Amino acid sequence: MDLMIQDGDYILDHTGQPVAVFGEEEAAQRAAMIFSTIKGFFPYDREFGLDLYSLSPDSSREQVMLVCNEALKGREDFMLTDAYIEKRENEYYLCFEIEWRLRRIRKEIKL
Repeated sequence: MDLMIQDGDYILDHTGQPVAVFGEEEAAQRAAMIFSTIKGFFPYDREFGLDLYSLSPDSSREQVMLVCNEALKGREDFMLTDAYIEKRENEYYLCFEIEWRLRRIRKEIKL
């Protein structure tokens, strides 16, 4: 179990209590949290996060997969199956897919 986070804030229910996430939603949120943290910026674990500076909007799918897999090193609860950078209008997104308990989950984060 984890607490639901959206745009960096905990989501609260109608009583003001944090909303819990479970299962595939929890796994997708964990991956998104890793990928949305720049490696070296989390003070308690400098290895946590994505080495965003090694990627560019023109990075190949293989390069994005390599960098994302490096960020997930040591994770055994899910596996990265796809990752790429997509441009929409003037914004970039990291789109990724993980496999969790034989389910494929797609998610994206704005870079």
